[in-house]
Amino acid sequence: MELSNKSIIKHSAAVQISNTINLLQRRAWNVLLANAYYDLPNREVFEVDYDEYMQVLGIAKRRNRRYVEEYLGGLISTRIEWNVLGKVSKENWDSEWGATGLLASAVIKRVNGRKKIHYTYSHELRHRLFNPSLYARISLSMQNKFSSKHALALYELCVDYFIARKCQGQSPFIPLEAFRKVMGINDHEYKEFKFLKQWIIKKPLSEINIKSDLLVRVEYKKEKRKVVALKFHISPQKNNPALLFDHSAAGIKNMEIYQRLKDYFHLTSIQANEILASYKEEAILENLRYVEGKIREGKVRTIGAYTMKAIQENYCFQPNLFELEQTEKQKAQQDERQQKREMERLNQQYNEEREKSFQKSLKEFPDDRITALKNEAAQESEKMYGRDFKLLSTVSARRFKDRVLEFAGFPKQEEWIKGKASTDPFKEITGTVQ
Repeated sequence: MELSNKSIIKHSAAVQISNTINLLQRRAWNVLLANAYYDLPNREVFEVDYDEYMQVLGIAKRRNRRYVEEYLGGLISTRIEWNVLGKVSKENWDSEWGATGLLASAVIKRVNGRKKIHYTYSHELRHRLFNPSLYARISLSMQNKFSSKHALALYELCVDYFIARKCQGQSPFIPLEAFRKVMGINDHEYKEFKFLKQWIIKKPLSEINIKSDLLVRVEYKKEKRKVVALKFHISPQKNNPALLFDHSAAGIKNMEIYQRLKDYFHLTSIQANEILASYKEEAILENLRYVEGKIREGKVRTIGAYTMKAIQENYCFQPNLFELEQTEKQKAQQDERQQKREMERLNQQYNEEREKSFQKSLKEFPDDRITALKNEAAQESEKMYGRDFKLLSTVSARRFKDRVLEFAGFPKQEEWIKGKASTDPFKEITGTVQ
């Protein structure tokens, strides 16, 4: 499955959680939220395919179920604080403090022979996640590139502020204590600023600038020669600036098509989100009509996989094999007719020029040469066919003409054809002139 187009839409306050979870848990929570996002208002229990989930996270299949259980359990037991930086105090979601678990529950079980993960959020968290006023779109494939939880947390924060500032590219000054909390640094860790700067600021920034689609530099605010706050200046990488745009609630893709993709065409939430984010609605609907026709004909075994392939490769605008064969056959017949007409024209032209050259040679050659050529032609014909051959005179006359033209230097038909082709480099002449 292609990962490049998948993304997670996160509220600013959700981005600014206290970073007490590890790198894998943060990535795992992002993927679960991406899968559930458009269903948050209407459902309480969400489902994701186990194998697909592992693939999107980039986790090797050799990892056993116990490994997955451990980090899902960690998400349930992790207490998070919201709006650590107080960034949305003037928005619809006010800046009051809140705390909850990243997940309320998680269950792994088989459904119709496929391993599934069922999970829930608390009611408060589910309500707040889907009713944001500011969003950050985080690439799920991008997050897999990071090897540090601090780099991923800082990357999300930078994407969040980049979008909130309408791509102006900077955060406000963040108090140092608030920054420590966002990055999940306890009071007893990195007490000296020089160590905090080396391992929690400079190292994550280096990873972001090398691996991601952002370029970030930090500015320090000092009071009495002591650093008290940080500001991040953010710009897109020149070779990959496409990720960062403002995403508001009005920008959410067509929910009707989304539900149709899931309910009728058996796509997962992640797949439906990917399709809506990557293709125009007109193209999606045209291909869905194409798939419906194939389903009615009984030609589709796996509806979900066929639908994904049809939209990705734009099946509705591709001629079928029969149409391709017919088109190729018609083109071949047309080429053959054109070549035949060209050969007929060349045949007529060759014979006309040959006759003109023959008549000209008869006038220009001396009589004794004409007589000698006639005698040679008659003797060769009689020797080959015998004196009693009924068409001996006809054969002898043809041979005589050949002798005259040969003596005059008139080219053979193959040479003549090549000569004509060389005068028109865009025309290829093949065949035999009769």
